[in-house]
Amino acid sequence: MMKILIAEDEFLCRENLKRIEWASIGAELVGIAEDGDSAYELAKKLRPDLIISDIMMPNRNGLELAESLTNILPDTKFIILTAYTNFEYAKESISLGIYEYILKPFEDETLLRAAEGALKKLEQEKQLEAQLKNISHQLESSRYFLKSYFFHAISNNLTGSSDLSLFFGNLNFNDKYIAMAVSMENASSNMFSANYSIFSNILKILDKSPFTVIPFFDISQMTFLFAMDPSMFDREVSMAVLKLANAICEYLNYNTSIRYVIGIGECMSSLKNVMYSYNGAVSALNYSFYLGFNTVMCISDMEPTHDSVNYCSFYANGFLDYIKVGNSQMALSLIKELFDSFRDNQEKIEIVQRICNEVVVHLSMCLVQCGQNPDVLFNKTDVWAVLRKYSTVDSLDKYISDIAEVTISHITFSRSTKNKSLIKNVQNYIQLNPAVSLNDISAHFYHSPNYLSNIFSKEVGITIKNYIINTRIDRAKQLLTETEESIYEIANAVGYKDPQYFSVLFKKKVGVTPSAYKLSGPV
Repeated sequence: MMKILIAEDEFLCRENLKRIEWASIGAELVGIAEDGDSAYELAKKLRPDLIISDIMMPNRNGLELAESLTNILPDTKFIILTAYTNFEYAKESISLGIYEYILKPFEDETLLRAAEGALKKLEQEKQLEAQLKNISHQLESSRYFLKSYFFHAISNNLTGSSDLSLFFGNLNFNDKYIAMAVSMENASSNMFSANYSIFSNILKILDKSPFTVIPFFDISQMTFLFAMDPSMFDREVSMAVLKLANAICEYLNYNTSIRYVIGIGECMSSLKNVMYSYNGAVSALNYSFYLGFNTVMCISDMEPTHDSVNYCSFYANGFLDYIKVGNSQMALSLIKELFDSFRDNQEKIEIVQRICNEVVVHLSMCLVQCGQNPDVLFNKTDVWAVLRKYSTVDSLDKYISDIAEVTISHITFSRSTKNKSLIKNVQNYIQLNPAVSLNDISAHFYHSPNYLSNIFSKEVGITIKNYIINTRIDRAKQLLTETEESIYEIANAVGYKDPQYFSVLFKKKVGVTPSAYKLSGPV
């Protein structure tokens, strides 16, 4: 039987939903949640086929619940219940792939028919997937030819031919292109079916992006070529693909035990050069040797600009990463290893100077990325002129070590200053909008919830969730003593739709009920 999960904070509505004859449509009710966070945890545990959720709930609303589960439960259908007629909610739910949007109050029969339709659609999708698997087996013999043709075409600059145009479809050959490769460990031919299922779900994630995607599936590797608007900056393109890669990671981490690596190539401004992006994506996969599995690696962050073994090892071992996170000890250790290899191999001074020049350039770029002026490294002096002043490997070693420490110091200071400013703005925003959720804050400040939560706790000393609760309670205390609003109105004003839940939380924090506080005032 199909599994249904209900997420509803209103007691009466929740009880009515329990009494519906779900068995009549071949389904069973496997779980009931009273708020969004509980529903999220139950959904991960029970993996329901259908979630029926109120749009407004404590902690996480229905749309936030759907969005947070979209990658880890890509097949689950959603029906949203709401008393709100604002069409903006409907539009948002559609964009999230919600099956249906039902206004309260509703007839049991209306909801049953909607649920039946959602479950039938899910069953159809499962049947279609099974058919596609069967077809994929039939096409397995030709997939190597297709792969061979695809990469032969792009590697031999055949992008102007009519045949290739047909192969790629309606692509704009002036778009920007970037390749992504997903490799799975210990894959073999007998894993084809399992990997095809993974491939299909990854495509569902990628289908939500606004970019044209050309996929190719192999036994142990999936390759995706993205075509994007040529007006986008290269950095925007890379960040957009990185966001998609992180969504794939979320899906793979939750739904499989397969160890994987995702590699992202460099952005190319012409289809004829897409082979370089593909080769870069595949090359990035090799860095799992250093960085481990279940990671995303961009070749632009990994690959050196020349063939020096010393230089390759230096960057592959994470020098720039240590600089960016402020790990002075590990960064200086890698510099020591680099110069020790120069001494052991008696590298020509020209080569050493060239590598050091590139190190300085990379350090400068790190400073620019965090909003600092790179002139602090060499005071507007020509880098080459500075490097030529050092006639011994020891003096050059000390110089590079010194500017690495200077770089780390400025990056650390900049990050600390920015974080303090950001957290101050977050606090002000919460004070002005006590009913706001963590996801609202994240969207407003363009930072992930995890990142905001981590730096908030470090800077303020309490979690952002507790800070929101404290702010809500403080605002509620003010409204209780300064207005004639009811407990229900005050609870709603500070972000709690359920007045009973609000009263329990208020008493836990203040020591008395809202009603007692309203009568007696501050204790």
